[in-house]
Amino acid sequence: MIKDLNPNLKGNHSPKVEAAIRFFKSKGLKLSDQAERPYRFTIAVFEKGDQKFFVKIAEKGAVDFKFLRAEVWCNQTFERLLAGFPNPPPVKIPKVLDQNETGDIYWVMFEFFSGERIADWVPSRDPRKLKDWFPQIIDFVQFLETVDPKRLETIEEVRPDKSVAKKMLAKIKEWSLVSLKKGLISQDELRAMITLVEEQKDGLEYRLQHGDFVPWHMHDLGFPFFGLVDSEHGGVNQPQYYDLAYFYHRLYTKLWQPQLARDFLSLYLKNSNVDEEEFLKKFSPVIVQRTIGGFWDYSKNSEEKSEFGLHRDLLRRVLSKDLSKLIN
Repeated sequence: MIKDLNPNLKGNHSPKVEAAIRFFKSKGLKLSDQAERPYRFTIAVFEKGDQKFFVKIAEKGAVDFKFLRAEVWCNQTFERLLAGFPNPPPVKIPKVLDQNETGDIYWVMFEFFSGERIADWVPSRDPRKLKDWFPQIIDFVQFLETVDPKRLETIEEVRPDKSVAKKMLAKIKEWSLVSLKKGLISQDELRAMITLVEEQKDGLEYRLQHGDFVPWHMHDLGFPFFGLVDSEHGGVNQPQYYDLAYFYHRLYTKLWQPQLARDFLSLYLKNSNVDEEEFLKKFSPVIVQRTIGGFWDYSKNSEEKSEFGLHRDLLRRVLSKDLSKLIN
């Protein structure tokens, strides 16, 4: 589960984290592989007997701490809501088995999912049989639509601090700076994106979302069940349809499967029985935010001309304000 993330960062963690790892070993847990810090947390898989455990470690005062608290809240909230849902989607959320703050370290032990990811983009782009999973993934997105965020007991790390439109516009303006500087988008396109959000600002609302909803965070637990991990960006601080737009965008530009993305959105609309005109009003600003976020990602991490073409193609379709262009 951790070997394919970033082997160059193995062992590159602080003495505080090393102390936390020694703590687990003192409890009779064996480290399955070197701990590593691929992105923001230090992560490690421990085992005891025939059981494995996935551990994330964050240092207090770092942004990691906030994200890890959000992930614990999301996992526990998803698990509770799914347990009380009459006909829940076939998804499992990693249980929070233990957590503790030890000195300047906050660690959480999660249930370990051993199944392979249902699709992946590293070390190579591989959609596998992702399309077979679309109905189950859509079931989870629809399940989130039933949740009233106002009825949830929340923590500071998962609450919004400004209106939906204000947050979106701030992100769009921030992410557009480097894209404008590098000539990836034009001023006219940026103005069109901002206008699109401003036109729909009164209809936008926050909903409970996973926040990093991609197939490489979904593990095959035996069809039709999948395990959904890495919810640290989740909470009630993302707009309605954020997970849908995020999944669509990542299939389009990260997995390099634009037709698969369009097929996914088409099936969602077919299965959801939503009014397409109303749906477009709410979905368009969200996919605009994700699209400019994609350009920001591209400017930092990629020089692939074919990927740039996908970002440009998607932007053209999004700014057309024509739903058929997003599904055909």
